Amino acid sequence: AQRKPDAPLKKGWTTGACAAAGARAAWRYLLTGERQSETRVSLPHGVSTRFALNRLERDDISATAGIIKDAGDDP
Repeated sequence: AQRKPDAPLKKGWTTGACAAAGARAAWRYLLTGERQSETRVSLPHGVSTRFALNRLERDDISATAGIIKDAGDDP
């Protein structure tokens, strides 16, 4: 039997939400040249949240952005 946690579980982000944030930041950097330290993404349930960028690189034809995923208390 599983034991019920003593405190509420910490919320986190899905892989898809983190990937969307990275894609948005890379696209914007490639298109505008604007370097960001974070990017905002609208989630399906109508809430918008910010994701800190861990990596943001660009060359003449591509851009790469990285987000450190926080899954919360998801086992």
